Amino acid sequence: MKISQLITAFQKYTDSQEKRTVAADTAPPPASTAASKTEETVLSETRTTLTDDIVTVSPQAVFLFAASQFDPQRISRREVSELANTLRDGGAISERDRDILTSRPDADDFPGSSNIDFRESGDLIADFQGRLSNDLAKSNVNNVESDTRALSILGRLASIREELL
Repeated sequence: MKISQLITAFQKYTDSQEKRTVAADTAPPPASTAASKTEETVLSETRTTLTDDIVTVSPQAVFLFAASQFDPQRISRREVSELANTLRDGGAISERDRDILTSRPDADDFPGSSNIDFRESGDLIADFQGRLSNDLAKSNVNNVESDTRALSILGRLASIREELL
């Protein structure tokens, strides 16, 4: 098959798809009820035009990008917020996970942290490990679950970061 034949075939296919979409858009609803649309009409209404691009970024790609930008073992409070927002905006974590990552422990609840506000760069993984240890000792089930979620996310980032280096 020659390339010109292939191009012509695609052009015919494109033209027929556009005509079908236009015809479905202008056709009156079926006489029985407006709610009983045919499957073809529903598909044509939700179909994007042939010039639209749909790009989906995988969560793994978002984690890879975040790991290349942030080191969870040397991170400031501002960077913690940027990291959490990057992961949430990319669809890799939920809003709840973002809130967990950006939460600050109370000084009374976690006295072992030397850099509780992360004014300088600190180790966020060690911080959540300390929180987990403290929450386990206090049998605080809700905080244990939150700490575990944070450590799972941060551990994934740290392992990806190790592979990058």
